[in-house]
Amino acid sequence: MMVSLPGVLPKLLAPKGVAGRDKVVRAFFRYFASGLPHDAGQLTKARYTSLKGRVSDEDLARAECVNGLAILSNSAPTAFWTIFHTFSDIEVLEEIRAQLIAITTIEPPTGSHVEKRTIQISRLRELPIFSSLIQETTRYRARGTGPRMAMEDVVLSDDSRQYHIEKGAVVMLAHNAMHLDKVTWGDTADRFDARRFLPGSKIPTNAFRGFGGGVNACPGKSFAVAEIAALVSMLALRFDITPVTGEWTEPGQDLSNMGRESTPPVKKTWVDIVPRSGMEEVAWSFEM
Repeated sequence: MMVSLPGVLPKLLAPKGVAGRDKVVRAFFRYFASGLPHDAGQLTKARYTSLKGRVSDEDLARAECVNGLAILSNSAPTAFWTIFHTFSDIEVLEEIRAQLIAITTIEPPTGSHVEKRTIQISRLRELPIFSSLIQETTRYRARGTGPRMAMEDVVLSDDSRQYHIEKGAVVMLAHNAMHLDKVTWGDTADRFDARRFLPGSKIPTNAFRGFGGGVNACPGKSFAVAEIAALVSMLALRFDITPVTGEWTEPGQDLSNMGRESTPPVKKTWVDIVPRSGMEEVAWSFEM
């Protein structure tokens, strides 16, 4: 009975969602079965080329449906919040810029060529404050849930409460509650601290679920962090971003979808984006 539940429950509890997903999968199936158009996205082409012949077109379609969900529903909001927290704290921003310059190679202008600057993208993870800020963003902004099935009877308790969970029961772990728990994270758990994950800090790793955990951890974690880090690093070095109102204000998070790990802002944040002084005539690139 338990084996069949994953295939039956979604259709009973979320029939519109299942129908919508199946429609997207069928569209991707036709897309891949046609041989993939020449103007397809580079990322999609790369996945298709590497997996074609090893995985059926139907499984390719289902995988692409999941990839799109992850990229659009989680990575994009996480990128927004990372930009928000980076540029709304001038002290942190300047510290990040200084660390980024340290891993950027500079080629002076020669002849008709402008100055060229190349960010060593493979070294972004070496930057303490930058890495800490990204992790803190996923902690502070996490709003997803982690379903788990109890494999045996277990009792959870603290000083005042006790819960008996029977074998086979499904437990929903609210990441927001775990991440903001002051007993676990300290008195500042409900505040954003860009330095919380600096090397040497005591982090309760079992309570950090920014990308899930255990065998259910997000397989695209490294890719997602790399693309967000690359985007924010380029913005930090090339531009000044300031709110049109003159002051950064918390826009709030859209909590209407409990299935999303990172949720978009409720209100739009309007900003002015201008090239940094002295960076107008620089050619930028990334290098692995």
